[in-house]
Amino acid sequence: MREITVSSISYDGGRSATIAQAREQIGHHIRQAGCEHPDLIVLPEVFYAGSRECAKAPGRCFAFPEPVDGPTVSMMAALASEYSCYLTVPMVLDRGHGRRTNSAVLLDRRGQVAGIYDKYCPTIGELQVGFQITPGPGAVTFDTDFGRVGTVICYDLNFHELRQQYLERKTQLLLFPSMFSGGLLARTWAILNHCYLVSAYRSDGSAIIDPLGRVLGESAMPLGHILTRRINLDYVVMHVDRNHLFFEELQRRFGGRYTLDVLGPEAICLLHSRDSQVSAAQMCQELKLEELDSFFARSRQARDRALRGQWTPLQPPSWPE
Repeated sequence: MREITVSSISYDGGRSATIAQAREQIGHHIRQAGCEHPDLIVLPEVFYAGSRECAKAPGRCFAFPEPVDGPTVSMMAALASEYSCYLTVPMVLDRGHGRRTNSAVLLDRRGQVAGIYDKYCPTIGELQVGFQITPGPGAVTFDTDFGRVGTVICYDLNFHELRQQYLERKTQLLLFPSMFSGGLLARTWAILNHCYLVSAYRSDGSAIIDPLGRVLGESAMPLGHILTRRINLDYVVMHVDRNHLFFEELQRRFGGRYTLDVLGPEAICLLHSRDSQVSAAQMCQELKLEELDSFFARSRQARDRALRGQWTPLQPPSWPE
């Protein structure tokens, strides 16, 4: 079992006159979230973008890039350290030599920079003269003290190649700071990448989604700026296929120490360990249960052999070697 508490903050900056004021306002929300003792807090894309200072500038929020050691990260680092949590800070970064990026800075529990993700595909508007946001290279993952974390920012959610990169990196938790809610797309990423997803949107629609694409919680503005849930990152996603033959044995050996949720129409299931001594992966190993990606890889191999006239031998109803 590897349970953590995650918080998403919905905030549009619309009541703030300046970026500095927006920092203070969202700092208030972070302190509120801190009362829940979160392991991770996620803020929306360029959280101060709705301030009047940004609205009046010719380049809007992109006219105010900051270095990573500037006032925004410095303030957020103090809060991350105070509440001993990871904190994702989406902002416009000044990367030097006239280069700026739409980024998410991940701070660790001590307030140190654990990594930076740059938006993979800024919108066409962000790429225009006057905005000139430099695209990022692609997927970036960070190994935290609770699991592997990745980030996608807003428009990135539309690009299959980026999703595939995160799937290949076996990302357990995706962070999605955004200026749109993502809706069904966010759920699709969670289910196709077999991961949890935490979105932070400016208004209604911030969500915490599990690896079966189920919404565990959703923000309801203006009354609920903060969405907090406990999630368990000790899990395995499987196809039902032959695994279902071993569910009774799973119950016999590990009854009361796991949860198993099955999505019938999609024929996939989610195994969580609730035992601090035995992980979900160890349960699968002991019973020879097959993870989803391994099952798909074996299916592709069988298909390739069939195309060469090498048919898979008929197997009894037991786990294939």
